[in-house]
Amino acid sequence: SEIGNRVSGIVESFDKHIGLGEITLEDSRPLDFHCTNIADGTRTIELNTKVSAEIYFHPRGRFEAKNIRNI
Repeated sequence: SEIGNRVSGIVESFDKHIGLGEITLEDSRPLDFHCTNIADGTRTIELNTKVSAEIYFHPRGRFEAKNIRNI
């Protein structure tokens, strides 16, 4: 299982109004995230930022990123 694995990628999209974004991982897979999972607490992140994150399984039934940190 990938849950808990640390991965890295690039912030591909982020909508600050709804707080949702997408990271494209190094292996080209997309991984959604919510702004509350940005580790520094800012709830915002710039496009094209290189980040690392942990994979977790969201209660809504999909994999998402948490503990997102700039690299």
